Amino acid sequence: MNTSTKSSMPWQSPPNWLGETVFIVAGGPSVRDCDLTGLHHRRVIGVNDAFKLGAWVDVCWSSDAHWLSWNQQALLGFPGLILTCAQGTVPAELSLQRIERAKKTFGLSAQDNAICWNNNSGAGAIDVAVHFGAARIVLIGFDMQASNGQ
Repeated sequence: MNTSTKSSMPWQSPPNWLGETVFIVAGGPSVRDCDLTGLHHRRVIGVNDAFKLGAWVDVCWSSDAHWLSWNQQALLGFPGLILTCAQGTVPAELSLQRIERAKKTFGLSAQDNAICWNNNSGAGAIDVAVHFGAARIVLIGFDMQASNGQ
């Protein structure tokens, strides 16, 4: 596997979704019980494995270099934007964009070219949605607890 630590110019998130409702879908077990067809024509950020829900997911967000490596083959077929603030080595074959991590870890970043990753991908996705111009953010699959051993 060819890997890379290099990044082109730091990416600045454009306010493409200014004023819109953005849905962030995480990997909690409750997602299995949700009918997500209503999201197929909405603005959607999929956190980690949520990109596998379908081509209607606009952005695959992960802050984990290991996760990107483990999912490289599946991500090669993803038609949307792959966005990360992962530090370290990521597969060079992936067509992804890197956004810098802000100096402060928690909260929301006022910088256009950096996000607060909040020590996890799900919370970091909230800052990404804000950078895209979201007026409202709806969280799905942020279960915050173990359910049936998951």
